[in-house]
Amino acid sequence: HILVCEQVSSCLVRLVPGIGRQLVAYHYEGAYLNSPNDVITRGSDGSIYFTDPDYGRWNDWIGSKREPLLGFKAVFRVPHEGGEAQLVVAKDEFEQPNGLCFSPDESLMYVNDSPRAHVKVFDVAPDGMLLNGRVLIDEVGGTIAGGSPDGMECDEFGNVWVTGPGGAWIVSPDGTRLGLIQTPEVCGSLCWGGPDLRTLFLTTS
Repeated sequence: HILVCEQVSSCLVRLVPGIGRQLVAYHYEGAYLNSPNDVITRGSDGSIYFTDPDYGRWNDWIGSKREPLLGFKAVFRVPHEGGEAQLVVAKDEFEQPNGLCFSPDESLMYVNDSPRAHVKVFDVAPDGMLLNGRVLIDEVGGTIAGGSPDGMECDEFGNVWVTGPGGAWIVSPDGTRLGLIQTPEVCGSLCWGGPDLRTLFLTTS
C-alpha cells in the first residue's frame, strides 16, 4: 500500500492495489486539516504519523489557495486500526512542521520546522505521544530559495539526513553536523532505496 499526502484535498490517503483510494485522515475535531505534507509508519505498532503544515493552502502552484480552518500546524497520529487523527504534540510546538522520521529503534522521532530552520527530537511514549521536545540542530537554512529542512531520513546508525543549504546534511544523534551531500540545485526531499536500502535518492528543484 502507498500512503499519500494530498495537499489539494487536505487528506491523507492510502492507495491499495485493486481497490483504489482509501481515506485515512482529513480532519481534527471537526475541522479540515491544513495540507498533510509528510508521512511515516511505525513498524512496532503499525501506526501512521504525519505532519500538517499549511503550504498546500498558499497558492495554486503547490496546492489550492484556501483559508486554513484548523488554526494551528502540528503532527498527528492515526492508529493502525484506523479512527480519528490524534494530536501528538502541543498546538504551538511548530510554525510549519515538515519532514519526520524515527530513530532505528523507534524510541525517538525527529521532526523539522522549515521556517524555524531546525530539527527537533522527541521521545516516543508507549501510547504514541511525542514528549520532551528539544532542538537537535538549528540554523539549517530557513528559506525556500536557499534551502531549508524538508525531507528527512534516519540511517542504521541513528544519523539524521535532512535537506538544507547546499544539499543534504548528515547530523549525528548528538546534533553534530557530520557532512554534506552537495546537490547542484535546492534539495527538497530524500529517501533510501535500492535492493538493500543503501542508495540515497534526492529530489531537487
